[in-house]
Amino acid sequence: MNKYTHINENTFNINRVEIEEYVIEVVKAFSDFFYTIQETKDKIKNKLYNYSIHKELFAYTIENYINELDCLATHYFVKDINIEY
Repeated sequence: MNKYTHINENTFNINRVEIEEYVIEVVKAFSDFFYTIQETKDKIKNKLYNYSIHKELFAYTIENYINELDCLATHYFVKDINIEY
């Protein structure tokens, strides 16, 4: 068996207090890593959700209100529309 499989005080020639400190650091590092993963996933979900809502609202507005604008505005011109999300 590999000598690093079961770590004890003699493996790295460090005392029990140092081992506990390293364990705490490693657990915190993994905790921070998994928190970052979850935070990133949440941000991506929110961006996709917001993009979807804006896209649906824009489509709904164009489909349902462009004819009503014709009644209100007798002279208008739409040159170009650029929407970035």
